[in-house]
Amino acid sequence: MINLKDNTCFVTSLYTDLYNTPLGGRASRHHQYVYSLRSISKINSNINVFLKESNKERIQNDLKDRFYSTLNLIPYDLTQCKYHGKFQELLNGFNKVWSDRCFEIMHSKVIWLNQLKETTNYDYYFWIDCGLSYNGLFPHKFIGE
Repeated sequence: MINLKDNTCFVTSLYTDLYNTPLGGRASRHHQYVYSLRSISKINSNINVFLKESNKERIQNDLKDRFYSTLNLIPYDLTQCKYHGKFQELLNGFNKVWSDRCFEIMHSKVIWLNQLKETTNYDYYFWIDCGLSYNGLFPHKFIGE
């Protein structure tokens, strides 16, 4: 396994039930995101995952065989996003513009990184999209099966 320095923090988010809601989001890709999070967790570094409170237990159960102590699940209500009201106003209460994307997630990435920077003591902070990680990015020969 790759062991990154203890002073490195990865940040991601995992929201899988936003499709056909005012927030917008892709149709259920829960298993793809969980598989991807498994891949990311193999780097054995500090990983902070923002997610919906009601999904926390499900994610823990899905990852129970790989739930490393470095994985920190952080409940976050997307309606609390600083720009949520403005987005909903512009979208007229429903995301029909880019229905497979959630503007609150897209614009919260920097906010979440800054929040962790202000409340934790790592030297390096990196955003890594949960859905873009697979064994092609973190090959098994480097991180194990």
